[in-house]
Amino acid sequence: MGGELILSAVDDGSESLDDVYVKLRKHLDTFVLSAPEAESILGILRIRFTPEEAGAALILSQQHVEITKLAQRGNLDVNVLRPVLERMADKALVYKKNITQDGVAKELYCLLPTAVGLWETSFATGERNPRTEQLARLWQEYYKSGWGKSMLGGAPFTRVIPVGKSIDTSQEIFPYEKAAELIKRYDFAVVIHCPCRKSAELSGSSCGKVTEVCFHFGDLARFMSERGYGREVDQTEVLEILDQTEKAGLVHVVGNAKEMGVSMCSCCPCCCTQLQAIAHKPHAMAKSRFIAGVEQARCIACGLCAKRCPVRGVTSIMGPLHISEEKCIGCGLCVTTCPTQAISLKERQTYQEPFDTGRQLFAAWSQKDKA
Repeated sequence: MGGELILSAVDDGSESLDDVYVKLRKHLDTFVLSAPEAESILGILRIRFTPEEAGAALILSQQHVEITKLAQRGNLDVNVLRPVLERMADKALVYKKNITQDGVAKELYCLLPTAVGLWETSFATGERNPRTEQLARLWQEYYKSGWGKSMLGGAPFTRVIPVGKSIDTSQEIFPYEKAAELIKRYDFAVVIHCPCRKSAELSGSSCGKVTEVCFHFGDLARFMSERGYGREVDQTEVLEILDQTEKAGLVHVVGNAKEMGVSMCSCCPCCCTQLQAIAHKPHAMAKSRFIAGVEQARCIACGLCAKRCPVRGVTSIMGPLHISEEKCIGCGLCVTTCPTQAISLKERQTYQEPFDTGRQLFAAWSQKDKA
C-alpha cells in the first residue's frame, strides 16, 4: 500500500523517496498561506508526515474533495486510500467532513495548510516531549527564515477585535466586532493551546502567559474534538477564558472577514506571529474600528497603560499622555487597566471595513507580490 502511494508521488524518476517532502513543500506553497523554501519546513514535514502520508497529501487540495474523486486523481483504490487519509485525519494533517448529499453519505478531505493548520495542530494539545520540542525549534526557525514575512499579503489577513469591557455601551457595535457576539454564531467550540506561546515555551523562550486560549468553532471544532486536538468548551467557559486573556494582556484576533469566525486567537507581542508581523509591516494586521483616546484631566500618569499596550503606542515623557494613532490597534487593553477611567475607545475617523467574505479576503491577500 505504501509503495503504491509513494510511487504515484515521485514517479518523475527521482532517485530518493525523501524527495516526496520537497514535492509536498512545493504543493503547500501553492496554498493561500504558503510554505516558502527552507530546510526547517522539510524537517517539520518529515516529523509530521510518513513518506506514505506525504505521497497521499499530493493528491489533496486546500478545498474539500470527495474521497472517490481523490482516489481517481491518484489512480488508487478507495479502500487503499481511506485508511491512509484516516490516519492523517487522526494526526490533524487533513480535515475531514462527512456530509449527506441527495441521501448519499459522502466523505470529504482537504489538506491543512501551514496556517491555520499544521502550525496550530503541532502544539494544540500542549504536550511536552522530544517530538514537540523539536517541532517547536523548527517552527521558530522557519518563522525567522522567511515564513513570517510570507504571511504579509496584499491585505491584512487578521484583524483585532476590542476587549468587550472596553467599549462604551452607547456606541453601535456590529456583531463581527465583538467576541461575545461572534461565538453566538456557533453551537460547538474547542479551546487549544496557542501555537505561538506554546512553541516559544517548548523552545525555551516563553513569556509565561497562559497558552490554552485559542478557539475553533463549528464544524472545524467538532473535527478537532473528535480527533483529540481540542477540548470542548461551552459559551460560558469561552467567555471566562476570554476574560482571563484580557487580564493577562492578550489581544483578541480573528480573520479579517465578517463571515470568518471559525477561529479566534489571543495574542501577545513577545511570542505571537501576528503581532510580531507589525514590526515588519505596520498594517500587517487590521486594526479595530476604534482608537484609544485620553482625557488628560483624569490621567494620573501611573504608566499602567503604557506597560500594557502591546504595540508600544502609549508614551508619556515629561508631558501629557500621548496615544499614537498610527500604532494603536484598538484592542482596548489600556482602557480596562486605567484606574481613573481616563482612557476610552472612540471611533476612528478613517477605517477599513473587514471583507464581507473569506473569498474576498483571500483574493486581496493573494496580491502580496503587488502590494
